[in-house]
Amino acid sequence: MQVMEIHRSTVILLLLLSVSSFTHGQPADVMRRYQKFLTQHQGPYVNVEMCTDEISDRNIGSETGECKPVNTFIQAQDHQIKAVCSGGT
Repeated sequence: MQVMEIHRSTVILLLLLSVSSFTHGQPADVMRRYQKFLTQHQGPYVNVEMCTDEISDRNIGSETGECKPVNTFIQAQDHQIKAVCSGGT
């Protein structure tokens, strides 16, 4: 299995997070997408050597079900992620 590259495109992630940053009181589909985002991207420190195992353990796949070749992991708690997406730091 190929070692997955950790992609550090923070700007793209912040844009994605901003779309789903406010989930309280949102429709069920928004909450579902937000939870999926957290499952795929929020977590502990993951280095390149650990990335493949982490992606496999979390069952993170592409739209076709294949293992994603690139993934970014954010080392932050929910409220910290929401704060960044809401214009905070």
